Amino acid sequence: DDLKASLDIQTIEYSNTSFISSELNETFSDVILKIQVKGAIDKPNYISLLIEHKSTPSEYIFFQLLGYLANGYLTQLKNKSDLHLIIPIIYYQGEKEWMVKNINQFFEDYPESAKKYLPDFQHIFVALHQMSEESLLKLRNSMLYAALMLQMHRFEPIKMIAQFEKIITSFPTNV
Repeated sequence: DDLKASLDIQTIEYSNTSFISSELNETFSDVILKIQVKGAIDKPNYISLLIEHKSTPSEYIFFQLLGYLANGYLTQLKNKSDLHLIIPIIYYQGEKEWMVKNINQFFEDYPESAKKYLPDFQHIFVALHQMSEESLLKLRNSMLYAALMLQMHRFEPIKMIAQFEKIITSFPTNV
């Protein structure tokens, strides 16, 4: 909520850039969105939202995000552009429960005096199966609502069929 309050949601735009190294470009993709920080008048001040979509849990996602972040900041330096923050977001629409490990959990056997040298950062984790249908129904975009409902219930075809009427009736009548 604090982050959301500091962003100008009206300025969100797709960024046709990638923070993926050329070696990974064939197998991984990402989505980068740019959004202005409120009150940034004298110079462009924006945050990049890096959205990593996962349909299955990935034990080493933290390291994947770390690589994306490093590539993103190195790209900014290489291009001699102003540095801006990159916020990593994991959008998970899988069936299994998933708790994302932070980097300290991979090095639990090491003393705290050594672990202070590990890189650490926060990420936003959005798990579709943990969202309520009521919260999705509050979305103002009926196409987005329908897509998320179908994703949410793709592992439960009987429930998806039962929800189909709600999905169809969410569309505007003039469509």
